[in-house]
Amino acid sequence: MEGNVTETSWDYRFAQYLGRMWARLGYARHIEPKWIHHHELTIPLTQWPKALSGLRILHLSDLHAGKHLLPGYLERVLDDAKKIPVDLVVITGDFIHKGYRYVEWIAEKLRGLSAPLGVFGVLGNHDFSVRNALGIRRYPKLAGTLTQTLEQAGIQILRNRTQTLQFRNESFQLVGLDDLWSGECSPEQALQGVNGVSDTPRIILAHNPLSWQKLGSIRCDLMLAGHTHGGQIRWFSGRRPFLRGQAKSYAAGLIAHPAFPIYVNTGIGHSFRFRFNVRPELPILNLVSELSPAVSELPAVSELPAVSELPAISDSTTHVPETSRISESLPQTCEASRISESLPQTGEESRISEATPHGSEVSSISETSKISEASQ
Repeated sequence: MEGNVTETSWDYRFAQYLGRMWARLGYARHIEPKWIHHHELTIPLTQWPKALSGLRILHLSDLHAGKHLLPGYLERVLDDAKKIPVDLVVITGDFIHKGYRYVEWIAEKLRGLSAPLGVFGVLGNHDFSVRNALGIRRYPKLAGTLTQTLEQAGIQILRNRTQTLQFRNESFQLVGLDDLWSGECSPEQALQGVNGVSDTPRIILAHNPLSWQKLGSIRCDLMLAGHTHGGQIRWFSGRRPFLRGQAKSYAAGLIAHPAFPIYVNTGIGHSFRFRFNVRPELPILNLVSELSPAVSELPAVSELPAVSELPAISDSTTHVPETSRISESLPQTCEASRISESLPQTGEESRISEATPHGSEVSSISETSKISEASQ
């Protein structure tokens, strides 16, 4: 009949397009920014001693405490982090988003975070009130105030400093570097009095993954970093429009750098409340010797605590080999194998389907995932 809208009509297709776009915008604004990805990743290291195999590290990054975060979100994530049994906790910078207002607030929320080997952190560019590589600081004394406040809450801040730790009677070094953009990143100062090419195993914490450029011949078994947020937006093609230059090669996940692996955390917080295909994450990194039989004998991932009053979601992610890195497991709406998950909704919970990513970034390293959702 004349005037009817059919599935092949222009009006129908345009309405369908608008509906899809509106749904994606709503998802990226209201769901993904608070949908924390809990997962455990096994990382084989070439020179890592067998005696240190099985060291479990909880890696937090880019908390960005500030009024732009959803109320209650960061508190719930940190409460979950405090319940996860690990050997060591590290935080790779950007504790706050801007200014002094949330310095004491974030220190109080982190109080109670603990591990047998301790809780260590480094400062990010926002902690220095630096917003670009020029290194201009709006609040010159912010870094010192934040460091003092965090240490009073039990977080040891490594400002170009090395801490020697022992695990199963074997020693390793934890090196913390100041932020690259601050102009104070100094591996030489951090290793003062320590042999840079020592036989002692070494993990380096740095906010910006490009800090590797400062290391030269210094030994590093693994670098842990953040800063990029994974670009916060990743199109289905894999393109990350908000990353430029070298940052594109160090976007997220386990990077197969020629000298040593670098794990880049996508962060817990955000600069602006919009994430698409780059979920915030709370990873447990299980370090093993590359030649250790423990790689194939590792037990299954233990049950991770779910975000308050929400059921955990079981997710086994299929990986496709690629050349350079592991990326976080991210939801996509393109055609792929579907899993059904419970997501936080306003008023009531409803079931939605999510596509498991298959083509962007992966690894040769086994990973098992347990996802918990953070809801307001």
